[in-house]
Amino acid sequence: MNLKNIIYNQINLVGNIQSMIKESTDIMRDLMKNPNEKEIIFSTNYKELKWGKFYIINYDFGKCKMLCPIFIIPHPQDKKLYNPEIFYAINIMYIPIKQRIEIFNLIFERFPSIISSNEDKTSVKQEKQIKDISFDFFFKLLKSAELQFSIRGYNIRKIDKFYAVSTKITNRLIMMNINLMNLTTMKQIYDSLDASLIKDELGDTMEEYAKILIEYEEDSVEFYKKLNLIEKFLK
Repeated sequence: MNLKNIIYNQINLVGNIQSMIKESTDIMRDLMKNPNEKEIIFSTNYKELKWGKFYIINYDFGKCKMLCPIFIIPHPQDKKLYNPEIFYAINIMYIPIKQRIEIFNLIFERFPSIISSNEDKTSVKQEKQIKDISFDFFFKLLKSAELQFSIRGYNIRKIDKFYAVSTKITNRLIMMNINLMNLTTMKQIYDSLDASLIKDELGDTMEEYAKILIEYEEDSVEFYKKLNLIEKFLK
């Protein structure tokens, strides 16, 4: 499975990259509403999370919860950084689209037998992990593109639900735009709150988030750095 070829062939079929993003977002949204076992599985048991696999987690940042498409990576070798309640993952939404395609295509090319084996599995739970890649490998790879900030630490206690995503639809996962779904969630939470300091703060964050999303088509590293800063405003 050549991930890069699949994605660019799909872009050619639909006409342009923005149409591919919209199509992928619609497909992933439908799958999240109706998980089908083979491509996506819904769960609330964080103990099922494994490194070397793709997920969409619903993460509590404090003022609200947001959906994060991630690829979980091994813990750093430095034992001082180890915490059993924290796992590390690449937040896919913090990587510009073209680099996103190149990075995950590289990973797929390194493990063709695992990717090929997963194609035949009838359940995401049966799929093999993408193993034998260290935290340092990902950090150096992303740092070379000034994207090391896309590696985040996540507390398992702050995840109330998640979706395990098959490698069979990685092309759709990495090409989706989950930001508009998160903005909708923010608006729903904002509307449900009574007048308070928290509501005012969430309103300011929501306004900043909406402003940033206008720049989405720029697809620059600077845009994703701004998007990354939203986490701090939500805490």
